[in-house]
Amino acid sequence: MSTALTEVACPVCTHVVPPDPSCGRCGWVLFGGPWVDIAADDRRLEFHAELTAARRRFDLTAAVLAAGGDQELLARLLKLLRGGAPKEAELADARRTSARHRTEPLAVAGAAALSRLARHGALAVVDVRLDGVAVARIDVGERHVPGLTGPVRLHPWRELMPTLPQDADELAIVLAGGAGLGQATRHTGLADLGLDGDVLVLNRLPGLPVPDALVSRYTDVWLVARTEPALDDRVIASWVARAPLHHDLSLVLVDVDPQGVTHPMTRTLFTAGTTARELPVARLTVDAPAGGREPLVLAVVSGPAGTPPRQCAPISVVRCELRPSQRHELEFRLDGPGEVTLVRPGGSADDATANRWPELLDDMPPRYQSDADALDFAIAVELGGAAEAVAPRRKLVVDVLAHLSAHHPDPAAVRAAVIGYDDHLRARNVLHTTSGFVSLEDAEDFAAALLPSPAIEPRGAPVEDALAVARGLPWRSLPVARRLVLVGGRPPHPAADAAISRCPNQHDWQFLLRQLESDRVVHAAIWDRPDWTERGNPEARRATQAWHALASPQRPMLLHHVDAAFVVKEAKAVRDAGPQASLLFPLAIKN
Repeated sequence: MSTALTEVACPVCTHVVPPDPSCGRCGWVLFGGPWVDIAADDRRLEFHAELTAARRRFDLTAAVLAAGGDQELLARLLKLLRGGAPKEAELADARRTSARHRTEPLAVAGAAALSRLARHGALAVVDVRLDGVAVARIDVGERHVPGLTGPVRLHPWRELMPTLPQDADELAIVLAGGAGLGQATRHTGLADLGLDGDVLVLNRLPGLPVPDALVSRYTDVWLVARTEPALDDRVIASWVARAPLHHDLSLVLVDVDPQGVTHPMTRTLFTAGTTARELPVARLTVDAPAGGREPLVLAVVSGPAGTPPRQCAPISVVRCELRPSQRHELEFRLDGPGEVTLVRPGGSADDATANRWPELLDDMPPRYQSDADALDFAIAVELGGAAEAVAPRRKLVVDVLAHLSAHHPDPAAVRAAVIGYDDHLRARNVLHTTSGFVSLEDAEDFAAALLPSPAIEPRGAPVEDALAVARGLPWRSLPVARRLVLVGGRPPHPAADAAISRCPNQHDWQFLLRQLESDRVVHAAIWDRPDWTERGNPEARRATQAWHALASPQRPMLLHHVDAAFVVKEAKAVRDAGPQASLLFPLAIKN
């Protein structure tokens, strides 16, 4: 009993086809036709010649298609044709009939991928090429920033169809539908890539049967020239760099209400939809909080407009030195959807701080007082006398200012005024010089440049004039701390003539001292005590009482028994309360 054929292998294309008269794939006559009777030698030779030519033309078509215009590759593939090298006419005909496909630039396909990613949040990109199938998986992640979920992976063709040839050139012919030298092998069972969700395919091998079988499983297919860069991590990075922002990028700031209560907030730097194509720059003016004991945190976060900072995703976290209690302009540059660079004033990335987001916001003190460490500090020094007598006073003044600059919790919040007073002169009732309120650094320079002057009255000095100058200084409003330190040896002139003449400017030192106290100016005194004040006579007692009053409620500090740190402590130039909890973020400027 005979069994009917259900399939046959075509001798030309090697494909298994139904037992029809001719092959449905390549058209070779399988049954009947001119080869019904090939017993005769001449018919048998003719059959083999025609079969050889048919196989050569079939493989030649595949070789031209596989080469895709690459002449070096084509030259190698021609050596693998069944039936030997093609004739010139056959090669020309194969080139003429080879299908040509319109391709798109890779950048255009990349833009399409970004558009799909923006809509769906995740995307697989498949690159079909001769060395295999590359797969990149991209999503926007929790930070709302597109990026690879892992390295781009290349699946070699033999991984997808293990029966394919190992040799790269023979593989190219088989992918294009040819049989090549491995014609006896049946290539079946193309594996699936196992991709779920949204997929975009870059097809560099249109018309090649094996790749076409894979590509046919997907709907969004872009034809891309083989000469375009292969899909890899760098290509994806270049795409992502041009991606529009999914959400606003904003800087985290602190808003302080009139009661001093702090509230975290954001100010937009780059709005959603912005791209880094032109490297846009954003500038924002902020205030650095007082009492800065460590670099500030400049946190750029991503989130929809109006989203509280705690619910935003951190994009860039840097530490930046900003001078406390000063206004600063910050400049940021958008280098990519997840890359923001602090251009000015510059800072350093801080991964440890970034890893604490959003718990970092818990470190924000509930209240903030901008003037908690603010200080107006005046220091008056007697300049009358010999150079060797004036030098220690001047040195102590300079040292006190330097100590404040080095140890005050917020030196930028300190204003210092130096008052140098000379003796009364006939030509001018008083000669005094003052720096006015300036920075600690400028006050220190001013004090260092003071020069001694002649002492006219051995039992009195114009301390009262220094008090009048101090009273006239533009002290800041309370609760800014106010301090006055007097450094001298001789007592002030009396308000009325006595053993020494009264002040020619009619200043009453005791009245001025009470006025300063009513203005909440805390005063201290450093006495460079002259020898004559220890004799117990009325003049000595008057001098002692005056310096004790100038230091009240403390005792006067003796010049040669104190240093700068002791003076700063006794003058209460640094508040006794513990340091205010530092604000880690800049302050928002009210619109």
